Amino acid sequence: MEFFHGTNIDFIGKRIYYFIFTILLFVVAVGAFIQRRGPVLGIEFTGGTLLQVGFKELPPIDTIRGALTKEGWEGFGLQTQPVTKSIVVRVKSGNRSKDDISASLLGILKNQFPGNVKDHPDRVDFIGPVIGKKLIMNTLFAILGSLGGIMIYVAIRFKNWIWGFSGVLALAHDVFISWGLLTLLNRETTLVTVAALLTLAGYSINDTIVVFDRVRETLRTSRKETMKELYNRAINETLGRTINTSLTVFVTSLCLLFLGGDVLRDFSLIMAFGTFIGTYSSVAVALSLVYELENRKKR
Repeated sequence: MEFFHGTNIDFIGKRIYYFIFTILLFVVAVGAFIQRRGPVLGIEFTGGTLLQVGFKELPPIDTIRGALTKEGWEGFGLQTQPVTKSIVVRVKSGNRSKDDISASLLGILKNQFPGNVKDHPDRVDFIGPVIGKKLIMNTLFAILGSLGGIMIYVAIRFKNWIWGFSGVLALAHDVFISWGLLTLLNRETTLVTVAALLTLAGYSINDTIVVFDRVRETLRTSRKETMKELYNRAINETLGRTINTSLTVFVTSLCLLFLGGDVLRDFSLIMAFGTFIGTYSSVAVALSLVYELENRKKR
């Protein structure tokens, strides 16, 4: 099944509207970061307390998560240890000591699961801020290194820095706006969400390269079309493939969002929204930016 077959939409002619819409999305994302005073960082980046609690019979992890959420705990991570019949809880420390946090959590678990929780925690540790800073730096290096490598690759492949710059700018546009949505919804940036953003970056640049490749192919065979007509034809010829691929990823992400549970919620949210915004940037922004920069370069 192929959607949008044989279309003749003037994408390049409407590029100003796309640029305005992109700027609006960028402003909203920046506003979210300003309002929240930066991204809402998870325990992996801020440090916190780790508590391991033993059970006589290990309850389902969703039941434990629901019990802690019911008591007002937010932004915590859970991990089961079936061999030792225990769970590991990671929470932000804030202004509270690790002893205060462990006593509070242990009390909640004993009340929710009477007679099933050991009297004393198996382990209580403090995860210091040094680890958080190291993870932040590694994350930034990973993202910047990926963007730099992709820019060099695309520039070499298309023998023009404008193509590499435009492709990476469209990619950064998708990642930044998706990250802004996460911050706007007050969702934490964790290693899982970083993985989702990097996955989105790979998907986005792949979609953009498909459109770029079609332009390169048509450049070899077409001699009568203007650059605007050629770029529009390339987008329209790949539109069906782009929509089919995006719908597949989008529907899968929605299934994970509604059925995958809390652990996959942020990952699937980024992938669902990112697929939509990535398709938009590949179809409407990337090649429009190339066209605009090429015209300015000629002038």
